[in-house]
Amino acid sequence: MLDDIIKNDSQIILEILEETNNEQSAIRLVNLGVEFLENNNQKLILFNLLRAKGFGKKSFQEIHFIPYSHFFTGSHVPVLELEKELLERIKKIFETDIDYINLLLYLDKLIDGKRKAIERELEKEF
Repeated sequence: MLDDIIKNDSQIILEILEETNNEQSAIRLVNLGVEFLENNNQKLILFNLLRAKGFGKKSFQEIHFIPYSHFFTGSHVPVLELEKELLERIKKIFETDIDYINLLLYLDKLIDGKRKAIERELEKEF
């Protein structure tokens, strides 16, 4: 039911996130958006709102930057590349604020992990 609500009105997450002043609630909304929103540009809006509110400086490890589940056919490499690209775009949102240095270091580890996963996947395919 929640999936249907979000897919029919994806703006609802953005509207609720704009109104909340509770960091934990905001992070939960971002996590929900990352899982259900299909458009990466909409996901980036969530992270822009999170930064604008000053959330995620200490609790960044609770944030889901990429969805947990994927459906794909064929090579896994394109999915991994899209995830890496999304992480790099999220990183750009937080780069200008020194208060997010730990989040940026965490994102660097995630991006590096995706790079290594791409290399491993390419080796398996050839």
